[in-house]
Amino acid sequence: TVIKLNGDGVPLQANAICPLPGIAQRDATGNFFFAGSFDGTQDFGGITLFGGWTNSPAPGGWAPGWPTCYLAKYGAGGNLLWVVSFGYQGVPNHVRDVAVNADGSVLVGCDTYGVSILDLFSSTGSKLWQSTLPLIMGQCVALKVGKFVGDTGSFIEFDTTGSIRGGFCDTAGNLTWFAGAVFNSSLSTYGKPVVG
Repeated sequence: TVIKLNGDGVPLQANAICPLPGIAQRDATGNFFFAGSFDGTQDFGGITLFGGWTNSPAPGGWAPGWPTCYLAKYGAGGNLLWVVSFGYQGVPNHVRDVAVNADGSVLVGCDTYGVSILDLFSSTGSKLWQSTLPLIMGQCVALKVGKFVGDTGSFIEFDTTGSIRGGFCDTAGNLTWFAGAVFNSSLSTYGKPVVG
């Protein structure tokens, strides 16, 4: 459900747009982006996708419990413009964060079985690149992404050892990162990276 508030926090409008729970963002022109995970058949408002482990050795070729990620773009009025699914087969895929860039491209941070992955999609839903962060510490518990400033985006990964690593990505998907920080509270995972 999307609720529009005025500057005083008073609701002006509420409506259901995306049929699945997930992370919601809005671009400068009023379009809505939703990202999350789904399993099985899902109608997003005119386009139906089939997610999960779709090439499983199970009878019928599908096994539930291995969700696929989705990214959907809806117009300001709630009409579906496009939706794409992504992720790997036979493992759980989860979207952790989304950043909508000034050019309409979308940076998605997700994890696949505890491994952090960054995906960049164009304004029309085409995947531009995917970069996997090497698993050098513990498994991902949170991954936050920041909007691109010029040709540089950012990310912060929180892992099961209590460590933080973060860094930058460019428009070609090349990653530069640092490691060494430690977080003492799960509240730290609400932080957002900033490029400046």
